[in-house]
Amino acid sequence: MCATGRRWLVFGLLSLIASAGFGCGRNRILGQRIFPLDAASEVRVMSRNLYLGADLGPVVTAVAMGDPEAIVAATTAAFAAVGATDFAARAEALADEIVATDPDVVALQEAALWRVQSASDSFGPSPTPATTVAWDFAALLRDALAARGARYDVVGEVSEVDVELPAFDPAAGALFDVRFTDRDVVLARAGDGRVRPAATGLYAAAVDLGGGVIVPRGWVAVDVTLGDRTVRVVATHLEDASEDVQRAQAAELLAGPAAVAGDVVVVGDLNTDANRVASAATYDDLLGAGFADAWIEAGRLPAEGATWGHDAALTDPASTLSQRLDLVLLRGGLGARDADVVGEEVADMRDGLWPSDHAGVVVVVLAR
Repeated sequence: MCATGRRWLVFGLLSLIASAGFGCGRNRILGQRIFPLDAASEVRVMSRNLYLGADLGPVVTAVAMGDPEAIVAATTAAFAAVGATDFAARAEALADEIVATDPDVVALQEAALWRVQSASDSFGPSPTPATTVAWDFAALLRDALAARGARYDVVGEVSEVDVELPAFDPAAGALFDVRFTDRDVVLARAGDGRVRPAATGLYAAAVDLGGGVIVPRGWVAVDVTLGDRTVRVVATHLEDASEDVQRAQAAELLAGPAAVAGDVVVVGDLNTDANRVASAATYDDLLGAGFADAWIEAGRLPAEGATWGHDAALTDPASTLSQRLDLVLLRGGLGARDADVVGEEVADMRDGLWPSDHAGVVVVVLAR
C-alpha cells in the first residue's frame, strides 16, 4: 500500500479525472497506479482473512481434555478476546481497503458468526443452539461498505465448524453459551451481473480435535463472465493444523470445484507458504497441477507479498508479516496485470488494532 500522503494524492488525481469526464470506465487504484479496468476481459479479485478474533488454541486443548472447568475458563477468555479485538472497528479499516482497491470479487475467510444464549445448556443432554447474534463479521463489513456507498452482495457462503460451549458471565454470576460458526463468504459488487453463484461444498478431509469436535473446511465457487468466456473462481480456506489434511483438501479441490474445463482462479488463505519460510508442500502440489501464482505472474517479488504473522491480540506495534499464505492462483488462459498487498502498514491500524492477523491480496486477473 502507498503511504497516506500518496494515497490522498492519487484520490485527488482520480477526482480530477472524473470531473474532467475522461474515460468511459471506472478508474481504480492498485499499487500506486491508476488503471481503467476492462470489464470485458479483466476481473479484480481480493482475498481477505477477517480473523475470527481470538486464539482458540486453549479452547481446543480444553475440549480435547474433556475438562468442564477448563472448557469454561478457555471459552470465557476467548469470548473476551473477540470483544477486545473489536471487529466493528476493524471492519471500518477493512471497508476502507475494499473501497480503495475496488475489487469485483472478495473472498472472505474467517467471516465469523458469534452467537450467545443467556441460559447455558451446553453440558445438558439436549442443548438448544444459541441464536442471539453477538457479532456477524460479514454483515458488519457489508454495513461498513454500504456506509461508504460501496454495496456488495453475498454471492456464495459455506459454513464450516459450528461449535457451542459455555462461558462465565461475572456480572450475572452465571454461565452462558457461546456459539462460534466459521464461514467462507464471497462478495460481489451489487448489480454486477458478470458474477454468478456456482456451488459450495465441504472437504471430506478434516481435522478431528477430539471431544466430538471435527473442523471441516470448505469452498465457494462462483462463475465470472469475461466477454465470451466463463471463469470459475473458487474461494477456499485450507487447514492449518495438519499439512496432511491440508494436502488432502487441495487434492479434493483439484478433483472437484477446480476440475472444470477452461479458466480457473483459486483464491484464499491456503495456509501454505509461497515464500517458503514455512512448508510449501501444498503450494507445490497446486503449481504441479498447472496453476500459476498470480503474484509472480504480475511481476512482483515474493518478499514483497507477505500476508501473515500478526499476534492474536492484533496489537504488535510493527508489521511482523513473513509468510505468504493468502494467494491467487491461475490456470488456463489467464494472466495477472497487477497485484498488491493491503492492510500491511502501521498506518492501516485502527484504534491500535491491525485490521486482521493477515494482510489481504488484490490481483487484476485478465483473460489472454
